[in-house]
Amino acid sequence: MARESMSDAWRLLLIDDNPDDRLFVRRALARELDALEVQEAGDAQTLARAIEAGLAMRYSSTRMTRRSSWGRYT
Repeated sequence: MARESMSDAWRLLLIDDNPDDRLFVRRALARELDALEVQEAGDAQTLARAIEAGLAMRYSSTRMTRRSSWGRYT
């Protein structure tokens, strides 16, 4: 989906504690979106600063259930 300028860029606050998952999502989105501005929050402190700065206005959760190493679902 094309945007006219960087001022029209998709802005995303990517929140995940796993840096590999953040990289995966960033790459997948960059393939689909022409103009993308990504800020990352990998811990609670970074997320709190982003919220205080007004970066987290709308959110979408993609929490996925997965099996932990003990066999329980989280």
